[in-house]
Amino acid sequence: MSKKNEIIPLQPPEFANLTKKINNNCIPVDYFRKSLFNATVRDSYDFRRKKIIYEDDKQIIRVDRSLNQKHRDLFATLMHEQKSRIQPDGSFYIKTKLYQLAKKLSYKYPAKDTEKVKKLLDDMKKTLIQVTNKSAKKGFTHSLVGTYYFDDDDYIIHIPAQTAKYLIY
Repeated sequence: MSKKNEIIPLQPPEFANLTKKINNNCIPVDYFRKSLFNATVRDSYDFRRKKIIYEDDKQIIRVDRSLNQKHRDLFATLMHEQKSRIQPDGSFYIKTKLYQLAKKLSYKYPAKDTEKVKKLLDDMKKTLIQVTNKSAKKGFTHSLVGTYYFDDDDYIIHIPAQTAKYLIY
């Protein structure tokens, strides 16, 4: 396996911290404190230029897509769903049903609104978050939600290690 694709396992204290937080349905609130989710935006769309959601003297965080309150609610709801064992790199899977998510998101007709939930998942999967260290000119990108697998209404959603690691810090 090449170094770029190598899975870097978490250190035991990091893994223990992450496991405790995931098992207690914690949410990476850092995303909520920054302007990743906008309450005033109705539809998700691509930005022409990446939007800065956080900047200080050490790092800058940009995003390439607008997300709204419904995305935020779905992301928070996902963290309360059934989760897999945590992988050595910190990633994990969430097992759920679109109908169940639509119901928890208070859609009036959850059976009909599963497509709306799927679109929200697609938006979060497409959204790239770019974290850049200013002094080292290094960084990485990740999405809130990784790939997902489905069989009719049953969904298994991958939460990438980079997203999960926000819970550690």
